[in-house]
Amino acid sequence: MSDLNKLMDALYFDLAAVRWPSGDELRRRVRRRRARTTAAVAVAVITVSVGIASLAGFRDDPALPPAGPSPTAPAPRPPAPPEIPRSVLLRAAEIGTGLRTQYDKPDAHTPVRLVDAIEFCPEVTPPSRPPRFVIGVTHMIGSKNPPPIPFVLGQSVYRFGGTDADGFLRDLRSAVATCGTRTTTGDGMVDGKMMRVTVTRVWSISDDRFTSDDALVIRQDINSRDATTARPLTSGTELVAYVRTGDLVTRISMKKDTPLTELRRLAALAGARLCAAAQPGC
Repeated sequence: MSDLNKLMDALYFDLAAVRWPSGDELRRRVRRRRARTTAAVAVAVITVSVGIASLAGFRDDPALPPAGPSPTAPAPRPPAPPEIPRSVLLRAAEIGTGLRTQYDKPDAHTPVRLVDAIEFCPEVTPPSRPPRFVIGVTHMIGSKNPPPIPFVLGQSVYRFGGTDADGFLRDLRSAVATCGTRTTTGDGMVDGKMMRVTVTRVWSISDDRFTSDDALVIRQDINSRDATTARPLTSGTELVAYVRTGDLVTRISMKKDTPLTELRRLAALAGARLCAAAQPGC
């Protein structure tokens, strides 16, 4: 019995040394444990979310859908032809004295004349290479008042596109070769009297490739006679020079019976003056 009592006494003292928590303390411990558990779960969720986001950041972008046909852009407008400055034209002082100058209005649509051959040579057609821009000048003798002012020199400057200027001069040579000699009969005024007149025209090239990139002088010999009696009436020679510099061509016509040397001089001067406006320049 004494041994049992000793055992009970020892157990009592052992249990007495153990501090038992109160009920409030136990409830607080439970609440803290629950809070720690909730926080751990939240951290786990955040970790998983960050992992997913990281994976999403490194994954390949989805392929873009194939692009449809791009809308057709409107065709660009062709550039406006560069205007030709008046400074390329021959000046009155370079031609003679006492001349009056009349400038033609710049035009992008004025047709080119091959020479007067078109009127009397049905086989010749206008050039297939129309110019893109043209300016002109006429030099005359006298004042603005009547009587009519005699013609001295007329000049036109044409701008062509691409290599059309070179082709235009080839057309001229072909036209002269085609026309050759032509004879026509019709009514004409001679010395103030209407009569039947026969006119013979002969076209030829008097000079060729004498200046600038290309040049030629077309000669037209004109002879007229009375169609009834064959009596000679009038005769004369007209010269027309064409000079090409780059994409520009100038046409110079002068009064009847102008010497070829004088036309050549003015044609060479006109061709050199085109350099400042031609494309390419020189």
